[in-house]
Amino acid sequence: MVIPGQISIDTKYAYVKLQDYYSGSVTETYVDNLVGNTITGQTSGVQAKVLKVAHAEGSDPTTIYVRYLDSGTSNTTKVFADNEV
Repeated sequence: MVIPGQISIDTKYAYVKLQDYYSGSVTETYVDNLVGNTITGQTSGVQAKVLKVAHAEGSDPTTIYVRYLDSGTSNTTKVFADNEV
């Protein structure tokens, strides 16, 4: 036991399921390069920092874990839209 110690939980952690292909490229080939970077939704303008990648396993697609940083260009959108680039 560490004294003083505490337990914490990050409730602002979200996930995004990715499609297998984007512009003819397999997403698995470059998804690891996203960790630590900020990504921006092309349509919404929502920004998120990529914290972790979980590679596709069986029928479960590649998943990135993110922390949303900024709302979209409309200042009301808070998460990426379905099928957003």
